[in-house]
Amino acid sequence: MLATRGMMDTLRAAGQATTPFTSPGTDGVAEVIAGFLTDGAVDRSLRDGLDAMDVTVAICALLGTTGPDDSGARARRLLDLFIGSLGDQGE
Repeated sequence: MLATRGMMDTLRAAGQATTPFTSPGTDGVAEVIAGFLTDGAVDRSLRDGLDAMDVTVAICALLGTTGPDDSGARARRLLDLFIGSLGDQGE
């Protein structure tokens, strides 16, 4: 997601929208994330039962902590930390 500035800006804007749960951009991202979550649950690299919209909103919130002029380093660190928390914990 951090490969292009445009994706970061889109996610940041969706997260800062007054209704991030109904934004068309957020819905599309949530669909993609749902696929990743399903695949990760199947291969047990991710916990089962994660909600795609919860993950999407969390990512948008994390990206919202960095300004448009940020190099992306902080966003990468925060996303790495967050994504690591989604791993299968043997639950």
